[in-house]
Amino acid sequence: MKWKYSVLVLAAIAAVTVLFWHRPGREISELSEKQYNRGLALLREGRKEEALFAFLEVIEKRKQAPESHLEVGCLQLEVYKDPISAIYHFRQYLQNASNNTNKALVEQLVERAKCDFASQLKIHPEKEAVDALDMAELLKQAREENLRLKQRLSVLEATLKKGPAPNEAILSVSRKHQPAIRRQSKQYAIQPGDTLSKISTKVYGSPQRWKDILDANPMQSPNSLVVGQMLKIP
Repeated sequence: MKWKYSVLVLAAIAAVTVLFWHRPGREISELSEKQYNRGLALLREGRKEEALFAFLEVIEKRKQAPESHLEVGCLQLEVYKDPISAIYHFRQYLQNASNNTNKALVEQLVERAKCDFASQLKIHPEKEAVDALDMAELLKQAREENLRLKQRLSVLEATLKKGPAPNEAILSVSRKHQPAIRRQSKQYAIQPGDTLSKISTKVYGSPQRWKDILDANPMQSPNSLVVGQMLKIP
């Protein structure tokens, strides 16, 4: 009888474990995300831009995605030569990684990105000057993004209060305060070396809106950009 009792206890424990791990609403870990693992596979194949998009989708989906931020930071620094974006993603990793075993290495990457940024501006990379430039640029981007979020929130609140059609007055105010690059033109001419993430950074101040540009323009893939082609900027 003892062995029967033991079997029943083990079966009960197994059932509780299954219910716990598969209960509705339980968020899977970032390392188990399909797009994160797809990004790693694309990196191994040398398809770096597609890998970047995969990691950005994970960041967009999750509140915290430190490993994806780390991968995006490395791509921005090594491949796209965008040290400002790299610094942002490295710092997101440092802030959110629970098991920060790579902290020293990532801090070194941040310092390297600062020096790269100073070098691009033809400034001697003294630490104080680099820190000031870095913080000023990041602060500018954060303020612009905050303004855009406030404008979108105002439109959504107006929609909820007054029905499905947004109040035109609110929309006109929102358009008035859009960044200058968006007011000047609704189209963008592709330049040599452009990618969707680079265009997103130029237009919106952040590489994460590449998907909006992709959705607004008929193209077979994000890699099918042609120099001189006109893109619609949503």
